[in-house]
Amino acid sequence: MTKTLDTTLAAVAELPVEAQDQIGRELLQHVNRLHRLHGELGEGLRSLDAGEGDSRDVEDSCPFESKMSFDISCSLSAVSHYISFGNGRRECDMRLVRQAADGNDCGAACVAMLSRRPRAEAYAVVYPDGRQTSTSARTVRAALRELGTELAAHPRRFRMMTYHRLKTVSEFLATAGISDALLKVVRKENEFDKGHWVVWDSKRAKILNPLGEDRRLFRVVACYEVINPEETE
Repeated sequence: MTKTLDTTLAAVAELPVEAQDQIGRELLQHVNRLHRLHGELGEGLRSLDAGEGDSRDVEDSCPFESKMSFDISCSLSAVSHYISFGNGRRECDMRLVRQAADGNDCGAACVAMLSRRPRAEAYAVVYPDGRQTSTSARTVRAALRELGTELAAHPRRFRMMTYHRLKTVSEFLATAGISDALLKVVRKENEFDKGHWVVWDSKRAKILNPLGEDRRLFRVVACYEVINPEETE
């Protein structure tokens, strides 16, 4: 076993069991495909040696090399989809986590989204006593830190003093080059609104709202960007 493969397998071993199983299945599929392609290539070469082939451009008519390169790259991407070798955290696409229809658990839902952890795991960290209450920035920050995600020490504030639909806010954040972030917004129709937590997904350039699709007008009052652990040292 090469040192690179040994290091990769050691990193995979640190992941949750379900992630290990999925990576194992995907890698096994690609390895089996590589074996099959090698067999087909060997059979083709033997046919040529026996004089059974005709004069053709092998690269154009039999792209085994490109197929094998594709399979190898797929195998590596299957691992890199879950592993960030810089900090050992899982890296996967953010997913929308919905809050309870009549609840005030938007902060906990955002913790699950930003940490990319299962809903139950994130909620258990935010609400250790099981009582779902509104969450402050301090509570959300502490929960994310426990789950391996760090927010900037101070929020960014923007000159968006008027109210907009979240789609318009997304366009503004994308133009400003904001990384993944926790946003605190207030709704226009409720002057006593204490705030609502949403997540900015920079990869998809989209705001993920625990309430789901919402065409009401909002104003951003704080933006806490996700930072690398090294930036806090």
